[in-house]
Amino acid sequence: MTDIKIEDLQNKAFKQIDDLIKKLKVELHAEIFSEEFDYKFDSMADAADRKNGKSPMSEEYTAKVNSKREKLGVSNLNASGLPKDNSSELYIENVILQHVLETTQELSSETKLKNQMNISSFFKSKNN
Repeated sequence: MTDIKIEDLQNKAFKQIDDLIKKLKVELHAEIFSEEFDYKFDSMADAADRKNGKSPMSEEYTAKVNSKREKLGVSNLNASGLPKDNSSELYIENVILQHVLETTQELSSETKLKNQMNISSFFKSKNN
């Protein structure tokens, strides 16, 4: 029987968590800021327009998208209809971080309560 090292198990768990977060970032970014991926569906004429600094998207669509982006605190798209910076990526990272922090606080409270309710841990803490 091989010895199982706690450190190896933790590293494996951390790697899986990192992979899930990376996947979540990509999926959320594509869903919330789908306008940043519109260029993938450009025709040759649309791609040429973007290359020349002209957005192939309608003014109505661009206004709607930029209104949403402003409400989220993210920079507007540039004249070509592409993101000016990585503010949308930072927005997604902050949403995930905020959720993880809130969830961690809830889990911590639940764990403390479970430990208090666990009679054996109660006696262990009393005897220590």
